[in-house]
Amino acid sequence: MKKKGLLVIIFLTFFFFYPKAKAAEYTIISNNSEQTVNGLNNLGVTVNSHIAEIGYIEAQGDVNIDQIKKLSNIKSIQNMADTSQNITTRVPSTYINQTIQLPQLFSYQWDMQKITNNGVSYSLNKENRKNVTVALVDSGIDVDHNAFTGMIDSRSKNFVPAGGYDNSESSETGSINDIDDKKGHGTAVAGQIAANGQIFGVSPGTNLLVYRVFGKSKSKECWILKAIIDATNNGANVINLSLGQYIKIPNGDIWESAEALRYKFAIDYATRHNVIVVAATGNDGLSDDNGEVKTYYNSQHSGQDMSQNDTVEDYPSVLPNAIAVGSSDNNNQRSSFSNYYNQYQDNFILAPGGGTPLLDQYGQEEWYNQKLFMKEQVLSTSNNGNYDYADGTSISTGKVSGELAEIISNYHLQGDSSKARSILLNQVNYTSDGYKEISTYKALRGY
Repeated sequence: MKKKGLLVIIFLTFFFFYPKAKAAEYTIISNNSEQTVNGLNNLGVTVNSHIAEIGYIEAQGDVNIDQIKKLSNIKSIQNMADTSQNITTRVPSTYINQTIQLPQLFSYQWDMQKITNNGVSYSLNKENRKNVTVALVDSGIDVDHNAFTGMIDSRSKNFVPAGGYDNSESSETGSINDIDDKKGHGTAVAGQIAANGQIFGVSPGTNLLVYRVFGKSKSKECWILKAIIDATNNGANVINLSLGQYIKIPNGDIWESAEALRYKFAIDYATRHNVIVVAATGNDGLSDDNGEVKTYYNSQHSGQDMSQNDTVEDYPSVLPNAIAVGSSDNNNQRSSFSNYYNQYQDNFILAPGGGTPLLDQYGQEEWYNQKLFMKEQVLSTSNNGNYDYADGTSISTGKVSGELAEIISNYHLQGDSSKARSILLNQVNYTSDGYKEISTYKALRGY
């Protein structure tokens, strides 16, 4: 009897509380998004998000996708269940929670010494760095860190909604003013751009317009797109994207990938408005030119269909209007963990982001105990007012954004982003393996 009773209870629970199927969610790109929104409303479809500047719409409803396709002006539509949304910060390959409490920390910044000619470039720029704004689209910033005193723009915003990523972050309230870093990543990147405390960023004191698009987890593409558009509309000069994802491109045609198109439209919008977008490559040591990313992607997504003609690209760094950034190490070579394009690609450049040769040679224990990490990792700002060591293409990307801020400030190029971009990509050093590497000193001494 007891067993029969148990079976009945299970059946009734299943019968009465079986959840209703969730309405389908779609992402749409439209030539006339206002008109498309009206059409969706007439179909009884709920519009959850709308970015008019790039014709982007997120919608949800119990309507067949073919009905939506009949609306005029739609360029692409995709079921959100078919998108990866696997957007991450370009996470450092190594992170050492080793705080250095010393009054003179620039002597520990081998990376800044290299690109500034031992600090000479700081004296070459005699202009007011507050006249340049770098938008940091990341996990936020340690708002109380003394290295950023007076530098955080009051227009900074949080785009992480209540509940966070897939409603998995209960501490997220959705407050638009909550830009405090819960991950530590954005704070480390900000230090490379503009720290003005016990360490120096490339452009100490530059105005930081902070957009928080990560909680403690991943991000959604829509949050990033909103930040890019808002930063552009707020007059940012540079947008730093130390983040990315691998996107499958059906038949190698970007027009068949709604995910890729959305990045393209957002970055093209920024470019048209005189804003330079700087984007990190991945930290998987892959060539972004010869199919290695596709092979890696297949190994991580074994159940996903992939045709011979499909490609996989590193977004958004692959876009020609972005400056793609890889990492160089203290041995004057491309870092082994850094993704890369070929040496002759015009919009690809390296910046010091650390490396692991000594770690590989001596092993974790000796590398840590003998403080060998100080010779190859990068010192930057960290949460709780600290200064810690890290590496990765995210770190490199912050340096490139910082140098652009210096160039724009020094040469008064707020109205000429193409000139600033040209100086960055041409006034360079070269690594021993033939890659362009930034040189803030060369960029500021004249061209």
